[in-house]
Amino acid sequence: MSKIFIGGISPQFTEIQLAELIAIHGEILTVKIIYDKATKKGKGYGFVEMRDPNAAHQVIEALNGTTMGQRELQVSLVPEPQNQDKGVNADLKLPPPKIKRNRKIVYQQVDKIRSR
Repeated sequence: MSKIFIGGISPQFTEIQLAELIAIHGEILTVKIIYDKATKKGKGYGFVEMRDPNAAHQVIEALNGTTMGQRELQVSLVPEPQNQDKGVNADLKLPPPKIKRNRKIVYQQVDKIRSR
């Protein structure tokens, strides 16, 4: 599986249009255009995950530097994160274990609190 960054996308460009542009090169797993939360318009970049790394390289060769509308596309491979833990469950993203701390609980009489 390979993840591709695509920059220079027009704000009006949709995920379906992006998928149609890339699907001719190979099987797509996910397509995600990043949108501004306030305006709901595209920020001009997105990510595509493809099953075959060779197809991802074909997309990069075919689209990097091409002009779409008045914008030039920047297409590159996203480097895979280096897992520090290479154990059996290295692919699982588990939260770190919670550390139990001894807590000192102080009780006061209700009468003393109300009299303040």
